[in-house]
Formats: sequence, structure tokens, C-alpha cells
Amino acid sequence: MTQAIVLQNISKRYGTTKALDGLELAVEVGELFGLVGVNGAGKTTTLSIIMGFIHASSGSASVLGLDPWTDAPKLHSSIAWLPGDVRLPDAQSGLEWLTYQAGVAKLDHALIPALANEWEVPLNRPMRTLSKGNRQKVALLRLLIAKDAKLLVLDEPTSGLDPVAQERLLLALRERAAAGATVFFSSHSLTEVQTLCDRVAVIDRGQVLKLGTLNALTGDTHTLTVWTQKPVNTSSLEPWKPRLISNTHAILSGDRLLEDALPKLMAFGIERAEFGGMNLEHLLEQNHTREVTR
Repeated sequence: MTQAIVLQNISKRYGTTKALDGLELAVEVGELFGLVGVNGAGKTTTLSIIMGFIHASSGSASVLGLDPWTDAPKLHSSIAWLPGDVRLPDAQSGLEWLTYQAGVAKLDHALIPALANEWEVPLNRPMRTLSKGNRQKVALLRLLIAKDAKLLVLDEPTSGLDPVAQERLLLALRERAAAGATVFFSSHSLTEVQTLCDRVAVIDRGQVLKLGTLNALTGDTHTLTVWTQKPVNTSSLEPWKPRLISNTHAILSGDRLLEDALPKLMAFGIERAEFGGMNLEHLLEQNHTREVTR
């Protein structure tokens, strides 16, 4: 098996709302794979289908060679999962909850004290007394004690973590991938995705709009981002595929931006301009704006 996750023509409806619309995705074994998109793009629905928590309305899904819906119990023994909305029992201590979780999943609870020390988590206090960051760390320890998991699925994993803990988590995920595990990482933090992932899928309105290595998605394209005093008229800027974030905020991409495009923009009164290789923020802005204005 060379592919850890394969989603083919996946659609998911909630009543009249279409959360996913023919989504196609394939993740290789051992990859650090990032899923990015604006709120409501379909990221959490995609992760829920991968985990077998919900069933796709149509299409087919394979995770570690199994159907995540019909083979969920067997599949979950090979997956470590961190949800975006972590809910922990207030009355239990972190140690009580982790010990219980380790027993249910047949994991080595002897790993807990060393991990708690490494992550500086106070496990002996009721979880209702812990800060959001420490509650997030307790949930992370549940992920990390599954040291033999073949697939790690994380939804917004650094939410509430301080910068030191965030970097420690990214390092831990790199180490897991180097040891052969597949990491599927959904995040609003585009910097994290750019730092961590081998490949990235940009998702919007339930479809994958862009997919590839970071260099393939961002490295060969240059952008000119401008903020102007007057509304930008795009008719003279078509060679640079202008994307309007607002009437006075535009992103252009292509060649000869400084030589040819910038002089045309002078007529609108440039207040600020940024030139450089496209980053994921620009990629998301361009694609989401394009979908909105179609």
C-alpha cells in the first residue's frame, strides 16, 4: 500500500447544504500532508469522513486500505486522532483520563509520566481547573501515547498552545513521519502548514482547488499586492489576472509586474505595495475571491 488516504468524488450534504462537492484527494504513506481553507471550506467534514465519524453522501473513501465507515473499529486501532474541538471531562484529572484512554485502546500507559514531564502538563489536577493550553496538551498526550499509530489526523492541533509547545508539536510530527507514519494536518495557521508539510491541498466550497508541493503551488508565481486610494479598475490589468480583495486591495500575479503592471496601478494612487513569491495566504485569497466572484 502506497496510499494512506484515497477520497474519490466525495460529496456530503446536510439537508440542502452541500459541505463537500466531488472532493478528490490522495495522500501517500509517510507524507506530512496539509489541508487548508477558509472557515466553512469543508476541512472538518473531510476529516470526519476520514475518521469514519460520518458517512459520505456519495463517492468512495479508503483509509489505510479500509473503508472508514464500515471498518471504523478496526481502523481506529491504527489511527491517532486530535479533534479541533477538544472536550475533556471536567471532574477527572488528566492522569485518570489518559490512563482510561490507554486501557481502552490497549496503549502503553507507562509512557504517560515521561510525556507529561516533557510537555509540562499538570496531570493530577481536575481538568476543569486547567487552562485551555494545558487541556490541549492533555489531548495531545493522548495522541502521542499512540506511538505505533500508522496515521495521525489532527484538526487545528496548536489551538491554545504557546509558541514553544507549538514548535515542540511540529517537531514531534516530523519525527513520526520520519519513522514511517502518515500525518494529515488541518490548520488555519498557514505558517505551520508551510513549515511542516510535504504537500498541501487548498480546499474551498467542498472542492480541492489546488494540490501539490509548496514549491509547485507558490514557488514559481510572483505576486504584486497593492492597497490603493481609489477603486482599482481591472480592465487594463487582465494579463496579471487581478483578484480584488476589496475595491482598493488587489493581488496580481505573473511576469513583468514591476515593469508593466505597477505603472498602470499608479493611476489609482498606491498607498502600499508588496512584491514577492506567492505564499499560502495569497493563494487562499486568490482562490476564494475567484470562487466568490464567479
